[in-house]
Amino acid sequence: MWCSFRDVLDHALELFVPYDYVCSSSRPAKNRHRTYPRHVQKLIARKRCLWRHHKRDTTNRAMTARYKEVARECKAAMHDVELRREKRVIDADNPGQFFKYVNSKLNRSPSIGMLKGRSGDNVISDREKANLLNSFFGSVYVHDDNVLPAFPSRVTDGEKLDYVHFSPDVLRKICKSLMPKLTSDSDEYPPFLLKKIVPTIS
Repeated sequence: MWCSFRDVLDHALELFVPYDYVCSSSRPAKNRHRTYPRHVQKLIARKRCLWRHHKRDTTNRAMTARYKEVARECKAAMHDVELRREKRVIDADNPGQFFKYVNSKLNRSPSIGMLKGRSGDNVISDREKANLLNSFFGSVYVHDDNVLPAFPSRVTDGEKLDYVHFSPDVLRKICKSLMPKLTSDSDEYPPFLLKKIVPTIS
């Protein structure tokens, strides 16, 4: 029955729901400073300018001191902006907004970094990394001995579940507690969709 319901729902989604392909690449590093207010952007630009002058003449102590001063001001201003953003997330009391902010702070490396081999040498190439990780995972796993652990039954003999009934009132009550999120579940249906269609199909 569930498979039949999914066939009808999938067919309806294919006919009436448009697809939007979103690029998953992160924002380029050169544009990240644009998320800061104008006064912070000016400090970043000033810091960059002083750094160029400092690199031209590293013996100029006055320029070095000025650069360090502006760098401290820039760091403090950026830190203050981040604190205010985090306070807004906390004051919003929205779990979805909170986890979205946390995920935006997590570093997602597109590749595996340099590894240390068994002899202490550095492993750089992808093939050597794959072989090294494969040998390590193979060393910690054991071969299947085809022996299943004892798992006694938790119900009496002959006890089984033959029928499950969900009334329309129960479905509507459960769906009221659903958060209308757009992220898909294990069946690839977002809670937002289920929350919308349950009053009609229940």
